Amino acid sequence: MDSSERMVMTNNATASSQDLDKDQIERALNGVIIPPQPTILVELNTEQASENPDLIKIAELISADVGLSAAVLKTVNSALYGLSRPMNSIRQAVLSLGLRNISSLVTSFVLRQKIGSKACIPLDTFWESAKEIAEISLLLAKNLSLPYPEDSYTIGLFHDCGIALMAQEHADYNEVYSESEKGNKSKLLELENQHYQTNHTVISFYLCKSWKLTDTIAKVVRDHHNRDLIFEPGEENINRHQLMAILKMADNISHNLHVLNGVDHDWELIKDTALAQFELSETDYFDLTDEVIGHLD
Repeated sequence: MDSSERMVMTNNATASSQDLDKDQIERALNGVIIPPQPTILVELNTEQASENPDLIKIAELISADVGLSAAVLKTVNSALYGLSRPMNSIRQAVLSLGLRNISSLVTSFVLRQKIGSKACIPLDTFWESAKEIAEISLLLAKNLSLPYPEDSYTIGLFHDCGIALMAQEHADYNEVYSESEKGNKSKLLELENQHYQTNHTVISFYLCKSWKLTDTIAKVVRDHHNRDLIFEPGEENINRHQLMAILKMADNISHNLHVLNGVDHDWELIKDTALAQFELSETDYFDLTDEVIGHLD
């Protein structure tokens, strides 16, 4: 069995946490500890699921944490949201942006706080890249009129978070990660599977499940490097396909911003299928890229 076959088997074996018993899940995680969902996210999810979400209550929860409040206001007032004038209060931000947007911003903050304090690779650049891909994903989703663009932001944020968790648990992960940078993310999965019998998409999937994100978000995160499942046929998968396409476009745009004349191997393999999800030509995609880059900070 070659490494690419092993990668597919690993991903297929983790189709749903409900499909596996406790021992199988532990083997899939391979010693990596998934941090529990923070209390504030539990509160946000509860309010979001209620018939009449109490935005004032959410604003009070966020306001109780100085660091979280500052992070939310900084992001809300960035060019990403294009507000006509700066917001100075959490209540004002919550009421203006709504629960789904605020949930995405809070998730971004707490994810970074919960992961990576003892990682064997420097994570500042990693988190900045995740934030950039999340922001590009949000801009693309808005431009392409997805009903819930905030889901694209969350996927961009979580899609590679397993890397940070693996770097925290495996002292030799720096060597694996450094070797993969000579190739691409698919190469990283192959190396992870060889060394740890699991990979960062599996870990990212279980973090999504543990933090009660939707099945659609978790599956996009799980499959975004899996060539057999990335655009699995079936009309019922249209929403997942569009979210996947946006993630891959955002990843490609971010790649091109930072790697001059470098080939994005993952993108070249799936770009035609990704663009077809929105009936985009390559010219359309170039125009869309220019528009998105113009809105980034």
